[in-house]
Amino acid sequence: MANLCSGYLSLISRKSIEEPYRYIRNNLVASITVLRAAGEYGIQKVILASSSSVYGDSAIQRNQDVPGVNLLGCGEKYQVAQPLSPYAMTKRAMELSGYTYHKLYGYDVIIPRFFTVYGEAGRPDMAYFKFIRKLYHGKSIDVYGDGRQLRDFTYIDDIVDGLMALREVEGYEIINLGSSNPISLNTMIDHIKDYLAIVDIDINYSEIQAGDVWATYADITKAKDILNWTPQWSFDDGIHETVRWYRENHETLKEDYEINFE
Repeated sequence: MANLCSGYLSLISRKSIEEPYRYIRNNLVASITVLRAAGEYGIQKVILASSSSVYGDSAIQRNQDVPGVNLLGCGEKYQVAQPLSPYAMTKRAMELSGYTYHKLYGYDVIIPRFFTVYGEAGRPDMAYFKFIRKLYHGKSIDVYGDGRQLRDFTYIDDIVDGLMALREVEGYEIINLGSSNPISLNTMIDHIKDYLAIVDIDINYSEIQAGDVWATYADITKAKDILNWTPQWSFDDGIHETVRWYRENHETLKEDYEINFE
């Protein structure tokens, strides 16, 4: 293995607040298995994908103003000791495990914190994918909360560019990869409606789910300084491209990809 591979990129994750033990096993234990194997087989670099969820509601807590107004971006040095969901907890534990194994074996461990990745062929359980699918088929959509929640949507091409740049980083580093431009869920829905030429649609608002944060907002100063990386895709262009992809490919998608995430 050592002769075939000098680095490893892990994008391990699993959706499920309802199944925390399965989540821990597949999100955390699997990452530790990778970290241990990397040390035993002489791998020189491991890149572990983390998440903006580790920040919890830090963007609001740091601002102390009305939620959604003049939020402060979350930087890598900000305290992340209060995860709001099992997912966030396992991601933070994974980050700490990465530091431990970096110290034990001396190989590089680089951890990007992704901020709400979206784009073509994305996860069908993500809000943007559900909204596109249901709006395209003329169905009503369900929104948890009042729709003013903010997400730092980051287009997949920008994430890939960031990951490629991470290959040159050494030591142990955590680096935010986000657009640094929070967009509300209602704004996202309006964009999708515009591109699908939809005027009226039923939106069912309900109580926000446990574990959800009100806003995510990336401070990407470190990525700019270390990686010379800045996002190239605006949200308008990215969501337009995503809607275009769905319109052109929805009929060829596998049945379980379409139906199992209602």
